[in-house]
Amino acid sequence: MNYNRLETSLIDVIKEEQAKLGYMKEKISLYYPLSSLNHFFGNETDAAGMMEILKDFPSYIEEKFGEVAVSH
Repeated sequence: MNYNRLETSLIDVIKEEQAKLGYMKEKISLYYPLSSLNHFFGNETDAAGMMEILKDFPSYIEEKFGEVAVSH
């Protein structure tokens, strides 16, 4: 699965948060509507289908972001 668009979006959101609030080493939670995720991946799936798409994302991004969890 190609996670590049999601990764880029996450990086942009984190950078914006750091610019506004400053850098603090802490856990953050981000919410993406299903419609946004479907747009990133170019499909129209339901929540269960999206969880299947995202099942490998935590291991894909772990080296860059550390521990990542996906939930809905």
